[in-house]
Amino acid sequence: MVDSESLTPPPAEAAPPPKKYGVTKPLSLAGPTDADLQRNATLEKFLKESELYESEEETARRVQVLHQLDQGFSRNKYQRKCREDNLAEYLEQCSGERDAGKSDKASHHALCDV
Repeated sequence: MVDSESLTPPPAEAAPPPKKYGVTKPLSLAGPTDADLQRNATLEKFLKESELYESEEETARRVQVLHQLDQGFSRNKYQRKCREDNLAEYLEQCSGERDAGKSDKASHHALCDV
């Protein structure tokens, strides 16, 4: 004979809470303690003595290089977008000219010069 207890399913386990991404709450709102400030000062002193801190000239150079890279990426992105837009216009123009029996190589060169 079968018990009614053996026929009941086991209780469902609670699902884990969904993961949250993005900005989270701070661990603490308290400022640094005196011990934290002392450890920080000791660490900075050690880094300077070990010549692991970059000089002001190195910092300025790093900032300059990063700025140049940022400008280069922005310029490349702009040029790529211009090429894409010009390509779309060029293809529309070519399809119309092809249908009309015309061909214009100068517009192809204009596309490559963007």
